[in-house]
Amino acid sequence: MLKPLTTIGLAAFCALGNSLSANSLNVVELEPFLVSPDRYPSSLEQPSLLGQEWRNRGAVGLAEALESAQPGISLVRKAGMSNDVVMRGLGGDDISVTLDGRKIFCACSNRMDPPLSQATGENAERVEIAAGPFSLKRSGSLGGHINIVSAPIDGGWHGELTAGLGSYSQQQHSVWASYGEGPWAMRVQGAYLYGDPYETGDGLRMTELPADMAGYLPQYLDGPAYEAWHAGAEYEWRFKSKRRLRFNFLRREDSDVLFPGLKMDADKTETTQLGLRLSQDEPAGVFESWVLDAYFNDTDHLMTDSKRRSSLYGPGNMSRPAYVLERGYFMRTNATARNWGATFDAEVDGGAFGDWEVGGELGQRLWDSENTILNINNAMLPDVLSSTAGVYAEFAYAFATDWQLEGGGRLDAFKVDPRGDTDLLELRRGHVDDYTSVEPGAFVSLRYQVSSVTAVFAGLGSVARTPNPQELYIQVDKPGMNPDWLGNPDLDAPRSTELTAGVEYTEEGWNFRLRAFHSWLDDYIYPVALGAIPDVQSYDNLDARLYGVELSAGYQLSGNWSLAAGLAWQEGRKESGFGSGNRALAEIPPLRFQSALQYQTETTELKLELQASDRQDRIDPDLYEQDLGSWLTVSVYAQRKLGKHWTLSCAVTNLFDENYAVHNAQVRNPFSTFTVVNEPGRVLKASLSYAF
Repeated sequence: MLKPLTTIGLAAFCALGNSLSANSLNVVELEPFLVSPDRYPSSLEQPSLLGQEWRNRGAVGLAEALESAQPGISLVRKAGMSNDVVMRGLGGDDISVTLDGRKIFCACSNRMDPPLSQATGENAERVEIAAGPFSLKRSGSLGGHINIVSAPIDGGWHGELTAGLGSYSQQQHSVWASYGEGPWAMRVQGAYLYGDPYETGDGLRMTELPADMAGYLPQYLDGPAYEAWHAGAEYEWRFKSKRRLRFNFLRREDSDVLFPGLKMDADKTETTQLGLRLSQDEPAGVFESWVLDAYFNDTDHLMTDSKRRSSLYGPGNMSRPAYVLERGYFMRTNATARNWGATFDAEVDGGAFGDWEVGGELGQRLWDSENTILNINNAMLPDVLSSTAGVYAEFAYAFATDWQLEGGGRLDAFKVDPRGDTDLLELRRGHVDDYTSVEPGAFVSLRYQVSSVTAVFAGLGSVARTPNPQELYIQVDKPGMNPDWLGNPDLDAPRSTELTAGVEYTEEGWNFRLRAFHSWLDDYIYPVALGAIPDVQSYDNLDARLYGVELSAGYQLSGNWSLAAGLAWQEGRKESGFGSGNRALAEIPPLRFQSALQYQTETTELKLELQASDRQDRIDPDLYEQDLGSWLTVSVYAQRKLGKHWTLSCAVTNLFDENYAVHNAQVRNPFSTFTVVNEPGRVLKASLSYAF
């Protein structure tokens, strides 16, 4: 195993060629993290998702929109909204999610409020996607880094109002408006979401999927399945020195979000985001440009089983005690998450030594969660404070020949401190200590332009993250024979070291990209059942390997017609910790294929999209994963400009009403029912927008 940090290796790839169109599959080049007009785009870039594409698809959240951005991203379906993704089989805290470079975390131990769900689409310019441990700008990006970038505020009046309706009473309405004049500019935004439980391809409502005590009470079978709104504002002041000061505020509230794969639902989630950014866009001193950020995020999350049979009945269909019936729930969790910090990022012209980007971050994450089950009160996450301090430097050097070298290094100091009641964990584990570590990270890549249309690339990167508060210190004492859930204070920092290589071909009308990767996962954090402590679920470190292939291709059939396709395959294998004999790593999506045929003119866009997956039979039965069958879906998207200001968008997803599930997504949740949540059947959506 590659236990220590490995920082030497070959190299990288040329950028994907011109995109087919702004709305075809896997087609938009990611803005480089290091920008210079004198060199090729970064070797480690991935295609990104434009904000306009996100909005046009009518996706309920960013996770649903990212599912088709590239085949290496797989949706984690938990509900009608607030869903999550895995990238190359890694998810959760192994993927860094940032809003304009600012870290954001969830409050729910079951990830009912994943960071992606806290991103808004009204003013998103693009979503940057960097796969693998090659993004050093923010800590802990083992599986990748997803950054949502806000659009600039233009001068004059601008805005857009959208009203959207869909199957199962779906409503999706949004508005934004901006005005800029002289040295100042302002933008406001807002949105409202609502939906009833969708039906799967075989006609079952999603609320009919869980069984026994996790089943929904009759009055909740028909909805609502979710309701949410958010509103925010940004104010920008432009100084004569070409500096900009921007303040942003956003408030979001979700209510009655149903999660069929879990034992509880999200009764309420309230989030507040605050940010202050000072930036210099033009050269000043040693920096070509720089950005200084300060931010604060606050989330309060409440989940109960008040809509489930478990709130009224226990084993053997026995009625719950009077005090349970009076309070209206058997299980309840109230969680608070706050994180705040500051970041600095700057570009430096190194002259003969290439282009450089340097920076650092300071951040703290506070996570506190209280849980009640029957008459047991748990200090589930005992007021845990996580602190991070890190610095990084990245460079790109273009040789006079057809070679380009990139690399970088990062150093992080982590500390995790449980400041609350840890009595249960101490009783069962014997001790509870603070967690501290110092972790380096680095990457190096090289790219060679074989000809004007062909390039080869290879790269090696290594990044570690701190174990999160839940993995270290969760403590849930469950009644009866239900297994308790305990953290592991002895965990080590997980690390991913990845070797990637491939080839790209770009010619007029054609683009093709093939990339293979192999990751060594050292001290990967994995859910386990503890044999020494009966009936306890916890986490442990194990070593594993993750390898796969990604392919994307596109062809411009004519001036209006284009074709794009993508394929991703990955497999995970345990190298340790497979005492039961099973070596399959859990939560790894199977072979997946997608393609899109698109017709586009100045006023009309039509797209026929196909997605298919092999069966998910490489599973870990120790974690109750299920063998999911193969599937194929067809969706149709259309958009028509109805004049200067009006646009009509329509979509029919899962046209042939396929009954399928995309992924095993339930194994890491403390309150999982181990119910696979199938995807929606045929869904019709339409929206009308007015822009000025």
